[in-house]
Amino acid sequence: MNTYKTKQNIANMISDYASTDKSYGELRWDEHQDYIEQVVEKVINLGGFAAEVAKTVKSTVKGWGFGYYVAKCSSKQAWILACAVVDNNVELI
Repeated sequence: MNTYKTKQNIANMISDYASTDKSYGELRWDEHQDYIEQVVEKVINLGGFAAEVAKTVKSTVKGWGFGYYVAKCSSKQAWILACAVVDNNVELI
């Protein structure tokens, strides 16, 4: 798969997971929150501009019962995080 397509797939996943709402249930909420937290923590460790974006997204991650969505993450923020992940060969579970 080419790099652009990989970045786009990851960006879409980040956007989708961040916009998960409570109607999906606690298990899916927790899985999606864990994924978002994993992405932002790994990107923060990279440093640079993407790390600052990751910190902004991290500040919006909500625990169960504290917000309607997992996190606030625009499509541009998701793209920046995805590019950092792919360009730095960050492994995500």
